[in-house]
Amino acid sequence: MPAVNRRSRRIDATTLHGLAALAQQHGDGTLRITPWQSVLLPDIRTLSVPVVLAALNALGLACDCAEAITHLIACAGSTGCAKSLADTKADALNLAKRLPASVDVHLSGCPRSCAAAHCAPFTMLAARRPACTTFFDATRAPASVNASRAN
Repeated sequence: MPAVNRRSRRIDATTLHGLAALAQQHGDGTLRITPWQSVLLPDIRTLSVPVVLAALNALGLACDCAEAITHLIACAGSTGCAKSLADTKADALNLAKRLPASVDVHLSGCPRSCAAAHCAPFTMLAARRPACTTFFDATRAPASVNASRAN
């Protein structure tokens, strides 16, 4: 059962403790952090699924692919990486409020594009401009930016 944090896109200690308790009570006692920025609770008993989903929602985690936040992937951003030009986690939360749930978007704070190993339909890449930081669609990036992604 995958879950993603809809409030901050980060897992804090309280949420982690809640996840661990759910895994102990309803699963096999383990948690798995995925490369896709989700948490898996393996071996949840079928009868426990409604209770676990309600508890995950209470923890602020999204488990329904109808929620736009589950279709966004963002790198660590400027709060977690010195190379990032933007707070991509906050930007992802703001963007999720404005997008339909069917749109997959990757937000990257720099040309390294660490958060997604795959090509997303839409990639937003932060770029430094005089007096501001902006995002642009990396699939239509200027040649100089595409060349720097190869490095």
